[in-house]
Amino acid sequence: MKVLYLGGFLQNAERLRKRSQPLEAAMARLGYELDYVSPPLTIASKEGVFTSLGRTDKEKEAKWQSITARGLNRCWWYYVPGAKTQGAGLEESMAYIVDYIKKNGPYVGIMGFSQGSSVAAMLTCYLPRALPDFTPFRFAVCISGFKLGPEFAHYFEGSQTVPTKVVVVYGTMDFVVPAAGTQGLCKLFPGATEVSWRGGHDVPQATDIIDQVVSRVGSADTKL
Repeated sequence: MKVLYLGGFLQNAERLRKRSQPLEAAMARLGYELDYVSPPLTIASKEGVFTSLGRTDKEKEAKWQSITARGLNRCWWYYVPGAKTQGAGLEESMAYIVDYIKKNGPYVGIMGFSQGSSVAAMLTCYLPRALPDFTPFRFAVCISGFKLGPEFAHYFEGSQTVPTKVVVVYGTMDFVVPAAGTQGLCKLFPGATEVSWRGGHDVPQATDIIDQVVSRVGSADTKL
């Protein structure tokens, strides 16, 4: 059974898969096949990156060239320096991923990391309205994500009643998306569960943490 897995900021499908090998193996043992999806938007310049790329201009340029050479200059929405709110390009990305699901689905579940985690949470609520003929996701695994500003609240409509099992995963030492930001996703979904681990902004690698995640997901042959 297929599961959609959305990459994050400065990631593509290949990069996400490399960071998710232990998790992918655990999901495969339960009967799931992960479909890795790159963020659809292209970051045009290093000014569109909110994290530090280096201490000097030379270091920053070298890092940026490395990012673009590997096709990692991807995102679900753009970072706009100085903007009061962030989220430019998200509407385009949501249209893209809904169309992708329509063409390649159905998917029994959805997963996401960082920006991709936020999009996964939004799709969990939004997809039943966007594609009413599709069955809602059985589960959603949101790793190091966060809720966007109120201008995108319409994507979270229905979070209180959606029949999806939501698992929120975060590192307690994440300084890119603090734990409180990811925990905010839990509050949107009644019955959502948290899995925390001693780590930063990354997909967990430790067997004990991955076991906690997949135990909450359940196997592919589990009856609803």
